[in-house]
Amino acid sequence: GTMRGGRVAGQAGARRGRRSMWASGAAELAVIIALVSASPGASTAVRPSVVRRGVVSRLSQPPRPTPPSPFAKCRSRVWSGDGHAALALFRESLVTCRPGIRDCNKMLLQFADNGFLDCAVDGYRLMVEHGPKPTVVTFSTLISRAARAHDRALAEGMFTEMLDLRCEPDTQVYNSVIQACAKDGDPEAALGYVADLVNRGLPPTSVTYNSLLDAYARSGNVTAMIGTFREMKQAGLVPDSRTFSIVINGCARAQRVNSAFSMVAMMRRQGLEPNAITYSSLIHACGRAGQLNRALDTL
Repeated sequence: GTMRGGRVAGQAGARRGRRSMWASGAAELAVIIALVSASPGASTAVRPSVVRRGVVSRLSQPPRPTPPSPFAKCRSRVWSGDGHAALALFRESLVTCRPGIRDCNKMLLQFADNGFLDCAVDGYRLMVEHGPKPTVVTFSTLISRAARAHDRALAEGMFTEMLDLRCEPDTQVYNSVIQACAKDGDPEAALGYVADLVNRGLPPTSVTYNSLLDAYARSGNVTAMIGTFREMKQAGLVPDSRTFSIVINGCARAQRVNSAFSMVAMMRRQGLEPNAITYSSLIHACGRAGQLNRALDTL
């Protein structure tokens, strides 16, 4: 009888223990559900909770904060218009923080796009001195911004330094230096870079041809410009709005009115429309040629 009573008492105690554990687990689960429901972004910020032996081992954990950029103060100085102070901070960061090349290239772009191209060049020279080693992106940034600023000497100088450092130029770099020559009205120099591009096994792109067309248009060599336009089409490249605008404007400036209107017709057949600058060039060309009625027909 005593043994039977002991077994009954033990079973009752076990049942009470299980009920207590279930109640505790249910309470903890209710707390977790309440926490998740209370957070609108919980599906992405809250990790699943693990309940073991009635203990919540892990609740929601916030995402780790992104470490600050080594050039945060430097960017702030650039945006406030103090490029030289920003350059001093850039040098300090290169020496003390050893930032990666990606952050450095972004900082050079910040300099150039905020009117401090000279500081961008000085920053590049600091990178050569202290590291990290400049890459093709570094040179592409500097050469493209030099071309945009009509600074051909800087663009070609950077290209030469790129080769001296044995950094292989890509098509984008070539396009930028070709553009710099085009804006200077020097198609022969631009054509030399195109030949070098091809010799390196890099295919010319629509941007390459557009820059070369612009060089011929600025120099007034309409015959070579139209020949290059045909060559572009033979290479399997489709002329875009930029292409047609360059060629039409070049024809209009040289008073090749019939050629300009032929290009307009071709442009429209391709589903494109001339922009306001192109229309203005056409009207002026018609006016100089005494064909004002034809100019009105273009509108």
